[in-house]
This record gives sequence, C-alpha cells and structure tokens, in this order.
Amino acid sequence: MLFGLTCDFIQRDGICMVLDESDGLSADKLNRIQTRMMMHTRIPNHLRLYLKEIDLKLSLEYTVSGKKMLSHLLKSEKLTMNAFFGLLLQVAQGMEEGRLYMLDPGMYALHEDYIFIEGALLNGKVYLTYIPLDNPADPVKPGERMRSLIMVLMASITELRGNGVQRLLQYCGEEGFSSGGLKALLAGLLTEGVDSNKLDRISEDERVSPRPERPRIPLIPEEELPENKRQTPGWTSGYTTFNRVENDRGMNNADSTDSEIIQTSGSKTYIILGCLLADALLWKFVYLNNSNTLTFMVCGVLSIILATLSILAWKSLIRLGGRKNDNDEEADIKAGMAGLSPEESRHSFGRPSLPNLRPSAIDLDHRAATQSNVRLTDFMADVQEITHSPVSIAPTALLSREKNPVTEQGLGKRQNEAPYLERQDEEGDGVRERIDLNRPSFIIGRSTEVAQYIESSEGASRVHAEISRSTGGYLLKDLNSRNGTFFQGEPMIPYKEYPLAEGDVFTIVKGKYTFRTA
Repeated sequence: MLFGLTCDFIQRDGICMVLDESDGLSADKLNRIQTRMMMHTRIPNHLRLYLKEIDLKLSLEYTVSGKKMLSHLLKSEKLTMNAFFGLLLQVAQGMEEGRLYMLDPGMYALHEDYIFIEGALLNGKVYLTYIPLDNPADPVKPGERMRSLIMVLMASITELRGNGVQRLLQYCGEEGFSSGGLKALLAGLLTEGVDSNKLDRISEDERVSPRPERPRIPLIPEEELPENKRQTPGWTSGYTTFNRVENDRGMNNADSTDSEIIQTSGSKTYIILGCLLADALLWKFVYLNNSNTLTFMVCGVLSIILATLSILAWKSLIRLGGRKNDNDEEADIKAGMAGLSPEESRHSFGRPSLPNLRPSAIDLDHRAATQSNVRLTDFMADVQEITHSPVSIAPTALLSREKNPVTEQGLGKRQNEAPYLERQDEEGDGVRERIDLNRPSFIIGRSTEVAQYIESSEGASRVHAEISRSTGGYLLKDLNSRNGTFFQGEPMIPYKEYPLAEGDVFTIVKGKYTFRTA
C-alpha cells in the first residue's frame, strides 16, 4: 500500500486504477484545490483523475486504458543508459509540470506499479500518479522515493557506464532536492552521454593505424639480363614481366587481404551451418518418422560424414567455389610469361616447359602441396577408421518441447509440496502437462526471454499473465494482454489480482490451466 491506500483495477469504459481506504476515503482527507485541478485539467504526463462517491465515501479512479504498467514493461524489456536517463527525465518533467498547477512534489506515487507508459519502454510517454491527499499517513521526501525508483530501474539496465547513477543517487539524498534540479542534472547526463559516444568513436578511428605500404620489387634492367635471356623469343621481357606482375600483386594484396579473409570465413560458416541443418533434418524426418535399428545406423553414419565435412571446412581443406586459388594465380602468371592465355595453360594436356625463374619458390610450393595432400590422406584414413570402428550407442530418449512435461498417468506419482499448474488444450485433447510454480513471480507468455512458461497458442502476448506468491497465497494477474485472460469463464480485468484456490481454471487463448495445490 502507498500512502495507506489500497489499489485495485476495474473495467468501466476502459481500465481504471482505483485507490481508496479499506473503510472508504472521507472527503476531508483530500486537498480540494488539487483534486479539482486534477479533475478538470489535463496536466501533461499525469493520469486523469475521477472521483467516485458512495455513501459519503470517496475513491480515486485513474484512467489507464492504452497504457502499460512500468513494472511489467521492465520484465519484458531492457534499458540502455540513455533510455534510463530519458525515462527519469520524463518523470522529472512531469513533476515540474505539476508545480505549475500547485501540486505537491511529495504526493507523487514514484513507484513502478503506479507509473504507466503509453507505447514502448524505450520511447514511450510517461504518465505519473498524483494522489491529492491533504495530510498523508506516511509522508516521505520525494528524493527518497526517487532514489527507490532509480534502484529499481538499475536492475533493468543492460550495461552501467560512467558515474551518472552515483551522481543521481547522491543528489536524491541532498536536502535541496527538487524536480527542477533533477531535470537539469539528467539533461546534463544525456548530453555527456552523447558527447562520450562521439569521443569513443573518434578515438577508435584514431587507433586504427594506416596500412603500411609494401615495398616495390625493383625492376631488373634489360642490360643486366643474361645473354641467353635478352633476345630469346617469348622471353624478351620475361624478368620485367615477372617483376611487374609481382609489383601489381603486392599493391593489390593489401586491399584484397581483408576480403579474402571475409570470403574464406563466410565459406566456412555456410558449409558448417549447412551440415548442421542437414543433420537436424535427417534425424527429424528420417529417424523420428521410422524409429528402428536400420534408420538409426544410417542416420549415425551420415551424421559422421557431415561432421567430417564440417571439420574439413573448419580446417580450410574444402570451401565453396567461385574464386581462384593461389595455384591458379601462379599458373596464370607463368602462362602470361610464356605467351599463353590462362585457359590454354590450365586446360592443355602438355604444358610448355617454363624457364626456371624462381626455382626455390616453385619447389617450396610443390613441397607444401605434397605435405598438404599427405595430411589430408592421413586425416581421411583416421575418419574411415572411426567410421568402421564399433561404437557403443546409448538409447535415445524423445523429449517434449516443454521443460517439465508429465503425462496424466504420472501426475499422481510425482510428489511435490509446491503448487503447480496443469495445462491442456481448451478442447480437452492431448496430454496434460505439469508446470511447477518454482518462483515468486511466474510469467506465462510467448516471449522466450521473459516468460517462464511459453504459451504457443497463436494470439498470446509476449507477457500475457503473471502468477505471484504473496503472504495470503497465490494471485493471478492479466498483464493487459491483447486477447485477454479468462478466469473461471469470465474475462479478467487487466492488472487486477485474482486469488487462486484449488481447482481454479483460467484460459489463455487455447491453453486451459488448472491450479493445483500440494
């Protein structure tokens, strides 16, 4: 409870949040001027207030239709540092707007359950709850409430950087805290954040050193060529041509290195991912559709072959085609010096004998290629030995898509003191599943990142419903889902808490849930 008031939600021309006391709120506890101001004026960033009177007892009603509660948005989304500062800046801006309408900064409900957002968490509009009480039961300084809100929001920040949070907490503890000062501090932190991002990008660009220029190979003058090479037909400028080709390759090598690495890495990735996908499809559509010993052995052998291809791709022994390798480039250079086209050089059965321009380099290339072929042969022999060797295969267990599925016959065998849910399709067909409520806040929805149980029915929201544990038992709450939740056959009011008892049934689209106690 906040300010000694209870909170509830009703459905009347939309969703309304109702604040009152257990025995009703008397009119003398309200500030009449502020109450009239809230009722007859649309104040920016404030929820619209309505008064409801029954038997001289009042209740405060705030319209929250089309808005999301901040506490539930924090469960489904994360905040960056700039989004964190921007959210607090909207809160401070709303409090500053309230000062223009003579609202007390100490009467804001700066709590995640009383702040609503229209739109997404990162760029939505913030709406504050102002309670126009004249003499509150538990007066608390606004700086302390703001500090508590900052501590809650910190848990949803993806990465804490800088000293902005420390400065905010320090300012909230000062005696001179005000919404205007908080607004100025947040504006400065946002500006510093933008400037620091620019400086980080500039410093990163400066750290990138320019690529060193590769020294050019000097051309051999014609007069320094051997006598037998100066006027030889086809080799008049052989050394010059070779040197010119080497220089061109040296200048282009620096620019092509990055693209070669990227192309090679991409080729590896495509081959490995293709093998993994083929292996998954193989087991799914071959073995699962016809589970016997023969299909298991076939799938096992094919899986080993696919694993072998993945290893070869990882070691760059195989790759996708479409690009010439280093041997082809070397052959094109030699063919150009011999006066042949690259196609004639690569596809002719009888290659012309080329002069031994670089005998050491050619020998080294040939030796490296020979060693590579030997390593490949040994590797394939090892793979063949592994393939034909007997392997003890453990039995395969088929698992369901859910975390803790239990058949209907096994429900009575499992003993657990904690309450749980039984889920089955609304039509009553299929296997019932047991869902253990193993945490104080248990969310059901289609978001794999937030929900503790994934509701696969089409039409379920990312965070659809929440089951929370309190001192009085378990409570069910619809989180303003798109298609709603039905409790005991009746539509639930969003954000309203419904106590759960043994055998209570609620429905989320096509999923029918039954609450069970130990």
